[in-house]
Amino acid sequence: MSMDVTPVEFYWLATIQRETRQVTQDGIVNAVPGMHTRATITKYVLDRLREQYGTGFTILCYSLEPNDLVAGGQ
Repeated sequence: MSMDVTPVEFYWLATIQRETRQVTQDGIVNAVPGMHTRATITKYVLDRLREQYGTGFTILCYSLEPNDLVAGGQ
């Protein structure tokens, strides 16, 4: 049995605070079900935020959802 390696597009949104400044960022990430998890996608997003803002920030809000408008993600 072969594994389906078709990537699924996810949309993420994060609001962070750095010192007294709040910033909201968002983006799209592709993940292969069974190969990637919510944890690996979140690590990817955090790595991108650290590249841009360094390590001195606090996550105030984080959301990760399939990037579709069909109920149930089908």
